[in-house]
Amino acid sequence: MTALRVLTDIARPGRRAPALMVLLPGALQTPETLVEEGIVAAVRGRGLALDLVLVDPGLQSIGEATDGSVGARLEALLGPARQDYRATWLAGVSLGGFMALAHAARYPARVDGMFLLAPYPGNRLLTGAIEAAGGPAAWAETHAVNNSDAAAGQADDEENAWRWLAQNGRAGGLLEIHLALASEDRFAAGQRLMAGTLPPERVDWVAGGHDWPSWRRLWNNFLDRNDARFRGDD
Repeated sequence: MTALRVLTDIARPGRRAPALMVLLPGALQTPETLVEEGIVAAVRGRGLALDLVLVDPGLQSIGEATDGSVGARLEALLGPARQDYRATWLAGVSLGGFMALAHAARYPARVDGMFLLAPYPGNRLLTGAIEAAGGPAAWAETHAVNNSDAAAGQADDEENAWRWLAQNGRAGGLLEIHLALASEDRFAAGQRLMAGTLPPERVDWVAGGHDWPSWRRLWNNFLDRNDARFRGDD
């Protein structure tokens, strides 16, 4: 299995910070894109005790984001990190947000929290079916995963992600998820369904579209609201 290419930015040279955040960029983006758009600078400018790992999923096609291959390679990265840090967070932008969610569905309890920034919600046929069913919880009730497919790792990642999201919310939030959205995002209809599974205080909306000006505002909002969490105590 080919290892993921990563860029690492350490808060405190020579020692680990208390928390790690692994970030997945969107489609046609790279770790360098996240740097260029100020994601790292916003963390360092606040002096947060947060180590960053920016991941290149190495997608040869968009379909690879939904076939489980990225999740397996991401698991090889996150598994050891879980032992090395007091808290491990997984974040993703757009398609990277979907991949983060799909990873949580396949590998529950691997991270302590997730930040989904304008996540791709899946294909419109699926989100339309979820809306027609009355929302994620109602849809999940009638779309149980085939146990043999799940055991073989062959269950559809898009359906898995939605099923897990609905169940996580219904169970009172087993994993802390923060969702950041722009009101005119082209995926807003599906994203609103996602928002309905989470406590309102963990959903942030700004005016804007599926673009970096909106995403930078949402990222800064998340860091400001979680300043004490990532400030560190050593």
